Amino acid sequence: MKKEKEQERLENEFHNLDSKNSKKHFGRSMIFFIAGTAGIFVGAGPFVTSLQGSSSDLGISVVVLAVIISPIAGEMPEKISMILLARKGNKGASIAVANVLGSKIVNNTLLLSVAIFAAISYKGLSAKIPNTPLLENQMILVTVITIIALIPMFRNKLGLRSGVLLLALYAVGIGFQFVLSSH
Repeated sequence: MKKEKEQERLENEFHNLDSKNSKKHFGRSMIFFIAGTAGIFVGAGPFVTSLQGSSSDLGISVVVLAVIISPIAGEMPEKISMILLARKGNKGASIAVANVLGSKIVNNTLLLSVAIFAAISYKGLSAKIPNTPLLENQMILVTVITIIALIPMFRNKLGLRSGVLLLALYAVGIGFQFVLSSH
């Protein structure tokens, strides 16, 4: 009986300690989230301006630079969390792949809709984002690369060969950005 009471007391003490730590962790996470969001709003304008300046300095289309640099900068936290997850073994790697797929859904739906609504709020309800030949070629390229990248996923064969293939596809995609922009 005495052991049971001691066990119950220890469990209650641990639960209360865990609950306090959880609340502290949540509060700290919210502070970091708000600070990060504010940093994005403050840094977005200078980032776009420097992207445009670099584009003219290098003689490269701003769209091409946006395709190369913006995703690297914008998705860096996602890339870091993927590395950390993948290092945790099979379960972590599966979560990392799900994270990538979820990100692509957000990018292809939510982010595009935000761009459309931003254009509408700036230019009115009749605003449309112009579809240039460069954007059309990029849409085709992204679709082809996505289909090729999905093949090893559907075969359940994500390994070293798939990693090399995906890295090669990235290099080809970046290379095509320069070829497509020159036409």
